[in-house]
Parts: sequence; structure tokens; C-alpha cells
Amino acid sequence: MKWRRFIPFWHRTFAAVVGAISAVGISATACAGLSESPTAVSALEATPTQSAATTVPIVPETVLATSPVVEPTAVAATTQPSNTTPTTAANVPTPTQPAVQTTTAQPTTTASPAGTAEVTAGALTLKHTATLRADNALIVDVKIEFNLALDYYIEYGNAEAGWLRTPRVGRFGKLFETALVRLQADLEYEYEVFGINRVDQAVVKSTGRFRTGPLPDALASLKFTQEGRPTSHIIMFDAETPNDEFLFAIDRDSNIIWYWFGPASGKSIEPFRRGLQGIKQRANFNLVFLSKVDGLFDMTPDGTMVHRLEHSSVVITDGGSDSGGSSTEDDSSEAGPHHDLVIFDKSRVLYLEQESRPYDDTANSGPANLLVAGDRLMMWDVLNETTKEVWNSFDYLSPEDRVKWRIVNRGGAQRPWADWTHANSVSIGTTENILVSNRHLNQVISIAPGFQEIEWKLGGPGSDFTFPDPDDQFYHQHSAYQLADGNVLVFDNGNDRPHGEGGEYSRALELNLDFEAMTATKVWEYRPKPDHYASKQSNIERLENGNTLVAFSAPDAEPMLTVEANQRGEEVWRHTFWSPTLVEHYRSHAFPSLNGEIPIRR
Repeated sequence: MKWRRFIPFWHRTFAAVVGAISAVGISATACAGLSESPTAVSALEATPTQSAATTVPIVPETVLATSPVVEPTAVAATTQPSNTTPTTAANVPTPTQPAVQTTTAQPTTTASPAGTAEVTAGALTLKHTATLRADNALIVDVKIEFNLALDYYIEYGNAEAGWLRTPRVGRFGKLFETALVRLQADLEYEYEVFGINRVDQAVVKSTGRFRTGPLPDALASLKFTQEGRPTSHIIMFDAETPNDEFLFAIDRDSNIIWYWFGPASGKSIEPFRRGLQGIKQRANFNLVFLSKVDGLFDMTPDGTMVHRLEHSSVVITDGGSDSGGSSTEDDSSEAGPHHDLVIFDKSRVLYLEQESRPYDDTANSGPANLLVAGDRLMMWDVLNETTKEVWNSFDYLSPEDRVKWRIVNRGGAQRPWADWTHANSVSIGTTENILVSNRHLNQVISIAPGFQEIEWKLGGPGSDFTFPDPDDQFYHQHSAYQLADGNVLVFDNGNDRPHGEGGEYSRALELNLDFEAMTATKVWEYRPKPDHYASKQSNIERLENGNTLVAFSAPDAEPMLTVEANQRGEEVWRHTFWSPTLVEHYRSHAFPSLNGEIPIRR
């Protein structure tokens, strides 16, 4: 009968142990586990479970999240749950940020070299180091070590740059590595690591410091001006100098807060032959873009390459040519992947690639051995590391339909060559149709889902739509997008615009398509005053607040101008940049965050 008296004692003892473990947020399984780095290569679109703020494209200054009130440098958890929760502004989703629990136990801090810290709070130990990247002055790597399995987040900043908070990782472990981004050059920063248990309590925290470095010369030489402020927190640009290709991002005050140099930097390459284009951001904040020289990239915000598609030359099947077989035409700066891409789904990327084919143009008084450059759509399967053609302009359009037709001699044999379509943007429409902008045809086409037919043509040869007002037509356009209401947004470069329609000028243009009357009518435009003519490049983006980001990026439009215009066509923000070494800038992009971080008040 003694065993019956033992059961209540054993049950009470086990329950007490389990309760104590739960209070610190540790499970027996979790204690033995290690987590992966939150910025390491991750599954595509695998957004952290606590990064709800990433869905907010714009966080106005007046609705910033508020940091939890924390007093001691390091504190241990108590067994009593706290009713204290952080104050967050309305309509700004933020990661769960519980208050730090207090206790009468005195934490101890171990002295460590500069950039490292170790703190002990009760049974918890937190060690961390912060190291500036050797190859990037604006990225700091933080290593975190707990003695028990916890989740974490980091707050970092200073009085000059403001404060930011990383998202919760959403995993429990003892060892973590992360990269802090969105930093300004040559500044001292403070950061705090918060350890979070399984019942959303911040049970330990510790503070450290680091200093960022100076900007590289190519970035330090950039000169900015701005009027007003953008509603987006981050604007990203591409740029090319005689020696480098790079991406960089600025904050709302034109401070450079991020950069990355492409693989063609430092190589001996002719101007305009290098360049980073088609920048898109995944839901997990990875950047997907292409290089004229090196192919396609899928990388994390700290520069870790996740997937890569090597550049390949365009192969020309030339059965009746003098060479007697196939040859490779890679003389064109656009050979292979070029201009633009779109994230098709979680594992596939659709991109533009140029293809040249032989064409007998004697019927048009042209050469019999002409090479005609068209475009095809390629689908990159990033997981299987394969790519294939899904659509080709030669199958659905005819070189007999031409607008800008200029024959030049290309290649070692100086063979006559014509750039026929010159596609410069690809995007997904409202019905999963694909919009392609063919600049040299003054035309936007819609390709049906499945890539088997052209649904309609807007502008150019064989247009399915007429323009009741001739001034609504566009010329040599870039960046064609279909908005949620079916309207089409384009950057109208205006090359060769007839004098009767106003001559050559550039603008942002939104057209309403009437599929019953088959007419296209202007419903919105932004045109700078005075005019800022951009004969090539440039882009346009509609923001979620209804404003529009417009980049006038051609070299003949120096300095490079980016404007945010509201729905009345008025300027909200006007920004220019220039450098004595700047060769080319193509597009400007608005992003809500670089790696899920959000601004906070402290």
C-alpha cells in the first residue's frame, strides 16, 4: 500500500519540475536543439512566422511601433506571467514583442572584448558578438548563443539614424547568426538582443555596440538632392560606373543604407555592357535580378547567393549560312538574359532573353543575310536549376511588322543585324496574362495564360485598340504593367513622338482599355515641369497608397531624376542623384523593408 502514498508525492514533484521548465520557456526537446541562421539560405518564400510587419509596404512616421519598456541590462524570468505588453501603433502589425520579466536576482555580466558581450540572468546565459563585414561597410554579422533554446529579436539604432527592430525568427535554438542591414556609414550603433521563451516572454536581454565603416568611392562620390519626402521607407537604385556595377538603397532622407557590388565590378568591360536589371523582392525579402554579363541571381539581403543561373550566349540556328551550321551571336549587349524578369511563382522566374535568327529581307530592299533580333520568354526553375523557352516572338509576330528598323553590322564578320522587338519589361496581368513591352514596336502585348496566343496588342503595328485622342499614344515605352482595375501603366519615353502630338517628351501614363469599343484613353499622367526628356531606360511603379514612383533614368536626362507623384499628378517627392563617374542608371524601386526590419520609437 506504500506505493499508493507515493503517487501524490511523485505527481506533485513532476508537476513542479514541468511548471518550472515552462516558466523559462524550455522543453526537453528544445534544450538539445540548435537553430539555423535566420539569414542563411532559406526555402523560397518561407517568411518567418513572426514577421507580420512585412506585409505593410509603408509605415508612416506617425504610426511607428513602440519598443517595450525595459530597465535592467539583463534580467531573469520569474514563474509569474507578466501582464505587461508592448504598446504598438494602430494598423501597424508587428512581431510579438513581450515585456522583459523582472526578478530580485542580480544578473552578472562578463567583461569581453569590444563588440562582444556575455550576460547571465538566473539560469540563462546569453553571449553575442557583432562584426562588421570586411567587404561591406553597412552589414554587421551578429552571432548569438543561449545556454537554453530560445527565440529572439534584435533592436538596433542610435539617435541620429533612429531605431529598428528585426522580426522574430520563429524558431527555437541555442545558436543563431543574423545580419543587420539598413545601416548608415561611419556611425556608432547600439543593439540589444532579446531572448524569447515559448510563452512569448522576453526572459533575457543584453546590449552591445558596433561601428559601421566608410562608403566605397563609387558610392561616396554620389551627390543627392531632394524636395519633399517619399512615402516609402526604402528606395533602391541600380548604377554603373566605368569600373563597377552595383545596387544601393537610400532612406527617406537620402542616406545610403545598403549596397551590393555585382560580379562584373572591377572587370575590363565596355561601358553599357555591364549592369544589374529587373530587381524584384520576394516575400522573404530575397532579391531576384539579372546581370547583362553574369546571368540571373536570387540572393538574401546580406548578399548570400541562394540560386544562380549562369549567363549563356544566344545560339543561332543558321542552316543556310556561310558558316554551314550554327553560330553564336553574343556581340549584342542584350544577348542572353536582358532588361527584366518577374517572379512567376515560389520556384520559377520568368525572364526576357534575346534571340537572333537569319532573315531574307530583300523584299524590303534589305540584305539577304540579315540577322533579326527578337525576344523570347524563358522560365527559370530555381529549385531544379533548369531553364526553358515558353514563348518566342518569332512564332507570334512577324519581322514584316516593324517601326524602328535600323540595320547595323555586328560581330566579327560584320554581318548586318537589326534589333526588331527590343522587349524591355515583362509582368503578370490581372488574369495571369503576361504583359511584354516591345519598345521598338511602340507596342504592349498581352500573352494569354499558358503562352499559346496573344490576347491583344496595344499600340504599334496591328494594334487591337485605337486612341480617340492621338495625344494618348505612347512611343518607345518602358515598364508596362496592368493594374488591378485592368488599366495599363507605362513609362512613355516619347522617342520620335510626332510634333503634332507634342514632340519628344517623357511622362508616366495610365490608360483605360475599353474592351467593347476597343479604345485606349488616358486617365492619369505625370509630366515634369519643365520637361525631363529620357530617351531610353527609366521605369514606373504604382505604390499601394495610390502614388506612383517614376524614374527618368537615361544618361541624356542627367541628373538622374526620381519622382513620387500622387493621384492628381502632383509631386510628393523629387529626388536627383549624380556622380562624375556615373555611366548609367536604369530603374528605381520602392521597398517596405530590406530584411523584415521595422522602425520603432525608443
